[in-house]
This record gives sequence, C-alpha cells and structure tokens, in this order.
Amino acid sequence: MVKLVDWSGEWAAAIGKAFVAFGGIEHVSVACLRSIPRDNLQKSTKSLRLGQRIDLLTEILEGYEEEPYRLLSQHLGRAKVLAETRNLIAHNPLLLEFYERPDGTLYHQEVIAALHRDKKVTLVELKAFADEAEALANALYAASSEVFRLRASLAGA
Repeated sequence: MVKLVDWSGEWAAAIGKAFVAFGGIEHVSVACLRSIPRDNLQKSTKSLRLGQRIDLLTEILEGYEEEPYRLLSQHLGRAKVLAETRNLIAHNPLLLEFYERPDGTLYHQEVIAALHRDKKVTLVELKAFADEAEALANALYAASSEVFRLRASLAGA
C-alpha cells in the first residue's frame, strides 16, 4: 500500500497540538458555565456545542463591567473564530492536491481540504493555527482564573 501522507510526522504533531489546545478551550467554557452564572445551568448546557457555549457565556459576561470579565469575553470571541478552522481540520481529509505549472511540470501540495467548500489548510497554516490555539488556551485559563479569583474575593467580602 502506498502512503500518500506522512501521518506520523509534522501533520500529526500540529493536529495533535491544536486538538490538545482546543480540549483546554472546551474545558474553560464548561468551567465558566459552571462557575459564573448565578443560576445552575449545567444540565441544560452540557449538550451545547462549543460555539453555542461561547455565545451563552458572552451574553452572560455582558452583565459584568470589570476588566477580567471583558478580557475573558474577548478571548472567548477569538475561540469561536478559531473553532471554524478546528472544525475544518476535524471533519475533512488530509490529502494531496496536484497542479500543473505553465511549463507542463506537475507538483503537489499536502492540504486539509473541505470537500464541499473551497477552504484549505496547508501545513504552515496548520502550525500557525496550533500555536495560536495553544496561546489562546493559555490566555483563557489565565483570564478565567482571574474571574474565578475575583468572584471568590467578592463572595468572601
């Protein structure tokens, strides 16, 4: 059997890094829905997709004026944008696209390509995405921790 793409190399590492980061992003969204709303929303929000959880959290965070809440909301907004690329990576194949130069020579490019839309991710783009997702996950952990600390200090006051 011919191996078209090196599944164990750079593609796999970048995809893995991106998905580990998004696991953190998902975790923060669930933790925030568990801790920030005044009412218990766990049962009704556990089946929501990430984008839906982010929309709900963003709406909840609008009720707070403190900077940590605004920063958390901004990071969640960025996560929603990045989730589109995450979904492209998760639901589409890694494949080879072949092209012909004007001189008739052929070349190929490895890409993750949407089957029903004209969207693609190259390895360079995937690595940049994974780095950004990892940085965002770290920023979300920091921002949510600050919100949780603020809430705890206000509850103890």
